[in-house]
Amino acid sequence: MFHSKAVSIRWPTPVPDDDPAGPWLPEPQHRGPVALTWLLLVAMSYTGQNVVCVPLGAGAEKVGNRLLSKFRHAKKAGPARLRFSRAVASAHAVSPGLSAADALIGLDSPTRQRSTASAARDDSVDTIRGIAVILMVAGHVIGDSSTSGMSVPDDSGWHHAYLSLQWLRMPLFTVISGYVYDLRPIRAGATAKFAQGKVRRLLVPYFFVSTLFVLIQSVVPGVHGHLSLTALPGILVNPYAHFWYLYALAWVFFVVGVADRFGGLSTVRRWAVGLGIAIVLSGSSPFGTPIFAIAQTYYLLPYFLLGVGLHRYGALLNAGRTLFVVFPLLVIGVLLHEASLFDWWEPTELQGWLLTTFLGMIGTVALLRIRFSWRPLARIGAYSYGIYLLHVFGTAGARIGLYRVGIGAKGTVFVVALVAGVLLPILFELAIDQVPVLRLLMLGKSPRAGIAQTS
Repeated sequence: MFHSKAVSIRWPTPVPDDDPAGPWLPEPQHRGPVALTWLLLVAMSYTGQNVVCVPLGAGAEKVGNRLLSKFRHAKKAGPARLRFSRAVASAHAVSPGLSAADALIGLDSPTRQRSTASAARDDSVDTIRGIAVILMVAGHVIGDSSTSGMSVPDDSGWHHAYLSLQWLRMPLFTVISGYVYDLRPIRAGATAKFAQGKVRRLLVPYFFVSTLFVLIQSVVPGVHGHLSLTALPGILVNPYAHFWYLYALAWVFFVVGVADRFGGLSTVRRWAVGLGIAIVLSGSSPFGTPIFAIAQTYYLLPYFLLGVGLHRYGALLNAGRTLFVVFPLLVIGVLLHEASLFDWWEPTELQGWLLTTFLGMIGTVALLRIRFSWRPLARIGAYSYGIYLLHVFGTAGARIGLYRVGIGAKGTVFVVALVAGVLLPILFELAIDQVPVLRLLMLGKSPRAGIAQTS
């Protein structure tokens, strides 16, 4: 590939050498690629990309210059910088016989793919991330039992609210993780780099932040639960607190990465088979154990694969009648789930698992199909990973502080702890972003990466 600072755009030879003028849209077989290229240049200009135009074959330079001239005229002003390159000789040259289908876009490297994805974040995806992380923090503020979070009774409305959205919180997070993975999937020749990146991004913060969490729990009064310092080495094999998600997600990336690398997800049929196997494993959980987060890995795997498929085979998601099918099913599923919470219906263990799994999948499909964006939520979603890692310090600190000054009203505690659990991790991430060691240990970011880096 050509080495540039951003993106290479290539097209086949559009005009013969002896044509002094050369038409703007030359031969019919090349009109599509050239017109599409021009539109792409205009669109990319607003992402701030440095665009390198690489002509292929004799006579292409003339059309290329006209292409750029039209582009500059249409763009008028903006952040992109354009450069016209003749570097098509020697070992970097691509055959002039390049087909029209192959002539549209070539990204220079996996690194460049990452920078492009970071530069052009999808606000609709970040909006859903924002929803997921707020639901997660709210759930942890309330607590899953009378001995956690706000210590609300199991028959209270607060606990009912926690259970009512339990089917959505972590499945939504995981589907988005799979969706984002497919923006930058594992590539041939980059397997080791992919694995190193996931270890750095997931496991390094897991071990460091969970250790810090245990140490703080051991000395701060008023927290729920303590882990003996002598048991601290056990978190190497038995994930502690909410940090199980990082451990399990690392396994999911490993399983999906291997399957993807060897073509296991290369067609809709193969992806569907893989998703079916993952659902069966999630329900049966063979050798399921919290050790090494094996059971949790089974739980996350179907949702992650669903996210991969929703991006890779987007036609499944964007079919015109998707909403007409999804929403009635979602309403029916929610009503059944609420009926079970009110003891109007007592499902068996299998029925309960089938219902919550179905709701988790159909609910995330609905949100991705709507594809709305709201900037405040998108801004929160951009920091969702740091919020997940660090929110407990804000929520627990706010709750303990309010109780110390005599404020115990559940509504007040909930709102203040929720805001603290979302806002403080964002401020902390901004503060440590310029400290390479802390960026690495607490957020898993490369010391050289920017704050826009995602998992």
